Amino acid sequence: MMAAQRTVFVLNIDKGSDSEGLFESMYDPLMKEFKKNPLLSVTTIDSVTTFQTKISGSNWKESVLLCVNEFITKKPSLHQIIKEFAMGGGLVIFGCLFSSFTTPVDIDAMFENLGVPWKNADYYRTTFGITEMGKMLLHGLDVEETYSAKALQLSQVLPEQMLYKPVENAKTQSLVFAQAPANPNLALAAFMKIGSGAIAYIGDVNAERGSDRLTVALCLAKW
Repeated sequence: MMAAQRTVFVLNIDKGSDSEGLFESMYDPLMKEFKKNPLLSVTTIDSVTTFQTKISGSNWKESVLLCVNEFITKKPSLHQIIKEFAMGGGLVIFGCLFSSFTTPVDIDAMFENLGVPWKNADYYRTTFGITEMGKMLLHGLDVEETYSAKALQLSQVLPEQMLYKPVENAKTQSLVFAQAPANPNLALAAFMKIGSGAIAYIGDVNAERGSDRLTVALCLAKW
């Protein structure tokens, strides 16, 4: 079920970071998808001051905070703000360049600060499929049933929190290493209710079309 118009805050503070300038080049198709959707109003946040002002002044229940790079994990002082945003009804998505440029230690520490049990896990390409939970949450929205992606997957994700996981009998896909079974207990994408809102993660590192579609669909979903 789609919601009323939502505001999507794209948190892209990257000056001096390893990911500086990459979001604009890699995720232009995603931004175009956002901007052509009449149900979404997109605002890019490129400073801490703007972040604090926009978040505090928004209607959290109709807002999404998309964290697109490693910035937020480097700022533990801001973790309480995004936790309150989610608890108050907003949706926080960690995606795009996030999994490529965030260290495993920083990911785990941030999730712990947010009260989320997820842990970083394996990193490889395989074929992922939408779960029953994903079908329920994203019913009627434009998402792919299955797609291949190279991703930093998560462990400690409950079955009811998984949106996409390796398909049955999935194998790792590599031009260098031999095939091996993909771990069916890991998640490419996860979603967890927290308070009146939710936190989501998409671990794709290569801007696959399927992940862009998933990101847009999450922004439109009823959480």
